[in-house]
Amino acid sequence: MPAEDFEHPIAIYYDGNDVRTDVLADRLADDKIFEMCKGLELFDPTGQIRLFAREIKGRERHFHAPASKREGLRETYARERNDAHDKRVEYLLGKLKLNQRWKIVIPTYQNGERGISELFDLRGYKWGSEIHRIVGSDAVVRHDLFGQGKQIEMSILRPFVAIEVINTHYLEEGAFSALISFSKIVPLLIAFDFVARRNYFLGISKN
Repeated sequence: MPAEDFEHPIAIYYDGNDVRTDVLADRLADDKIFEMCKGLELFDPTGQIRLFAREIKGRERHFHAPASKREGLRETYARERNDAHDKRVEYLLGKLKLNQRWKIVIPTYQNGERGISELFDLRGYKWGSEIHRIVGSDAVVRHDLFGQGKQIEMSILRPFVAIEVINTHYLEEGAFSALISFSKIVPLLIAFDFVARRNYFLGISKN
């Protein structure tokens, strides 16, 4: 493959209602899908790179991005992927979407008494999984789970919330450093959930 040619296994597009659709490159073997994709505005899953459906003699149809479209791109840090991890992410997202108002609390122990202390009220937050976010001039992180208030204004009392699910490995050092730096600029709470110790470090409960 020429150095200036970059193929992509998946492309995304948005319909008139801003609904995202993913298209795998192997679906381009279907003539109807190929022709449809040729007329669409396609991007890679991060939304950073403009893609095009292409057919070249002697090669399978594919999505590609010319080298000129990649100049100055941020490094994209992908999340962990395996069945146990992905099932945990799906489970947590289902829990988060059950309620329109969550509060972040931590356990306390004072004067021999156990209690809880409320840190944030996450009223009216929107939650999603596999969320790509720019966290620096040279980094994009794909969060396992991400939540933010629907209001336009920002407040230190209504932070962005990122939940990273850990099964076989931690975040890459570059991703972790970028998140720490980003949290110094905007209110961002980063929480970790460990598949091997479910509900121990992070618990989501309606009670």
